[in-house]
Amino acid sequence: MISLAFDFTSDRRSIAIATSTKLLAEVVHAETRETPAFALIEKVLTEASVDRSQVQRLIIAIGPGSYTGIRIAISVAQGWHLATGVEVVPVDTFEALRLAATREARFRTPWTFAVDAQRNEFATRTWTGSHWETPVKLLEASRLVEMLANGQVLLGPELGRWFRGLGDSHTGGASAEMCELYSSARDSFNAAVGVNPVSPELLTPIYLRKVEFVKSIPSRDLSGITV
Repeated sequence: MISLAFDFTSDRRSIAIATSTKLLAEVVHAETRETPAFALIEKVLTEASVDRSQVQRLIIAIGPGSYTGIRIAISVAQGWHLATGVEVVPVDTFEALRLAATREARFRTPWTFAVDAQRNEFATRTWTGSHWETPVKLLEASRLVEMLANGQVLLGPELGRWFRGLGDSHTGGASAEMCELYSSARDSFNAAVGVNPVSPELLTPIYLRKVEFVKSIPSRDLSGITV
């Protein structure tokens, strides 16, 4: 089976193509914040010498991560499925990050993975070395600073830049093991092993906050003007 995997969960967008046992090609776009999805698809297909009609499965990293990037990947998958009936498999960003950390094999466990959730918060999850210690949860940035100062290994996209921007005054001069770690489409491919396909219309980004909205006030008639 030939699978096409998408990881648009960070600013480092990537697509990989693989058989059930072998990675054929992978392309990465990190030059801009744009997501040239179709150009990346054509490039990876060309590098792998695979025709689009040969793709039998799409693997989509659904977050946590870039809401816009994930929505683009989901839209591509839904359209592709509608046209061809191709299978679609969702994968968790944290599982892909765990595989990326394992592949690099240079970090001591436990690992706490952190993905920027905006509003000065991070989506986090901790891997002990043998199992997930906690479910995915939101932590304030100040809590991550405490973890750094205590020597916890934090890994995730753009965390290195965030950590350096804090300065020693905020981390107590801690020399905590710290590294930017990006999952890639190849990690999504590996994370999909054993995961069953889903109906593409059910795909939705993993978003930890409740959807909130403010209902508009009822209209009022003031001197013949409705407001």
